[in-house]
Amino acid sequence: MAAPSLSSDISTGEIPAGYVSHFEKRGFVLEGRLGSGASGNVFRATQRSLGRTVAIKICDHPHGRQNTGIRKRFEREAQILAKLTHPSIPYVITNGQLPTTQDASIPYTVLQFIDGSNLESLLKTQHRLKPRSAVQYMAQVLSALDCAHKQQIVHRDVKPSNILVLPSGHCYLIDFSIGVALEPSPGLTRITGDGRSPATADYASPEQIAGKKVDSRTDVYSAGVVLFEMLTGHFRVKPDLLDEQLRQVPAVLRTAIRRACHPKPGERFQSADEFRQTLLRFEANPVEQAQARPTTALCVNHLCPDAQWLYGERGTQYYKGPRIIEESVASYCSKCGKDLEYPCQKCGHPFEGDQFCAVCGNEMYSIPACGRCGALLARSEIGTDTEKNGCSQCDDEGIPF
Repeated sequence: MAAPSLSSDISTGEIPAGYVSHFEKRGFVLEGRLGSGASGNVFRATQRSLGRTVAIKICDHPHGRQNTGIRKRFEREAQILAKLTHPSIPYVITNGQLPTTQDASIPYTVLQFIDGSNLESLLKTQHRLKPRSAVQYMAQVLSALDCAHKQQIVHRDVKPSNILVLPSGHCYLIDFSIGVALEPSPGLTRITGDGRSPATADYASPEQIAGKKVDSRTDVYSAGVVLFEMLTGHFRVKPDLLDEQLRQVPAVLRTAIRRACHPKPGERFQSADEFRQTLLRFEANPVEQAQARPTTALCVNHLCPDAQWLYGERGTQYYKGPRIIEESVASYCSKCGKDLEYPCQKCGHPFEGDQFCAVCGNEMYSIPACGRCGALLARSEIGTDTEKNGCSQCDDEGIPF
């Protein structure tokens, strides 16, 4: 059989003819590229025999094709997923090899297609989630981890970009490419401390970062960091400041995160299911859900009626600063309905009254100004394209007073 032609530039959106013909013969119709990663490209396809949409991952990144480590991880992921059956873990349909003209082959895996957004993208738009939503998402992730751990598999890379969320709220834990077996298994290498940390450092446990031997409690730590990020908007867990960072979060969740993210594995939850059961008790108890500690909150909506306003000529209003609510536990502003902000989104330090965080210098709130002249905007001008159209002050001195 002739090897497929792989000369087309996938980055242009064109699917190589060799890919099309290879998968056509195996009952799959390639429809387009979904995205790419360190190992290669992911394509959307239809399985003709069942009329269902599938995802096809191909280890075709130029570096991946030449790097035996990346190739082994790619092939290992399919072997891991084949061992796991869980509603929050995508299932494998088949795998195989694409022959090439270079007397080699490119591995691929056909997987369940998941039409969702990753949690990382969700947090970029929403910054943080309500405790109930965060708990519901994490409970599903922990259930998936528990399934993997019972099969002696450690994920090692639990992070928001590896969690897919459907519009219904159903979650999937994906990318087991650096997952490893705790015990020897055909095709899977037993994990040992090797001095390397392939995981994402922001979510990795201390033992991962140190290159030491890991176990299921490593995933518990990473899951705790992800839950912390869902609740605060940032991933910088500081054990000594945890109560301050999570002042707006119910006490039971503060305690759970402190335990999950303990530097010592022996002090953490000893299983993903133990962590999950704690979260489920919170979800079932409305009293615990209300036990947030009052702290200062901001409504950063520039058009909130209770924002701080300056008054210029003819009573024109100019935004001065946000509405500040002392001793608040609310999630939404009672005046405009928008989400309230609590600690600094970058370092978690509580609001002290200034526009910039006293600890890290991060901007706590913005003051809208004209994109052309830099003047403060009148209330009616907020949200308009002032870079293009300017503002009412552009012909004056830029000062409304």
